[in-house]
Amino acid sequence: IYSSIDCKNLAPEWARAATELKGKFKLGVVDATVHTQIAQRYGIQGFPTIKFFPAGKKDGQAEEYNGGRSTSDIVAWCLDKHQANIPPPEVVEITSQAVLESNCAEKQLCIVSFLPHILDCQSACRNKHIAMLKKFGESYKRNGWGWLWVEGFRQLNLEESVGVGGFGYPAQVAINTRRGKYVVL
Repeated sequence: IYSSIDCKNLAPEWARAATELKGKFKLGVVDATVHTQIAQRYGIQGFPTIKFFPAGKKDGQAEEYNGGRSTSDIVAWCLDKHQANIPPPEVVEITSQAVLESNCAEKQLCIVSFLPHILDCQSACRNKHIAMLKKFGESYKRNGWGWLWVEGFRQLNLEESVGVGGFGYPAQVAINTRRGKYVVL
């Protein structure tokens, strides 16, 4: 939110940031000298003022931006905000090749965990492993990785292709399906 009189230097940077973020983030402009009720509602006292409004209902809660005024500063901050607000990735069970492909095709990396057979580990043990994967997914959600799991011996072709199996479970592999590369973790 800004006053058009006091923000001439910010306007071109803001416009470039809006262009760069198009389709990912919405940037808007309000002339606070004209729209005084909006300025009052959000506590605008000085110009330029930049506010971040999280997705959802606008209930008056907005975070003030105090970063740099360059296009790159604004874009970096917006992308960081976006990443911080995305939900954690779902941890998906691999039940077929199609599940692996649909969850990994567009990802830089997929972390695939091969878990012990349910008879060897019981449900509490399995759930503990899956909870740990969810925790790591939350910690690394900014990377946009896929997080999958499969019971040992359920997808033998996959195990063979990435060189796991035979040395015990759990085992983990990071896979880049686009490049056809992997590493056993």
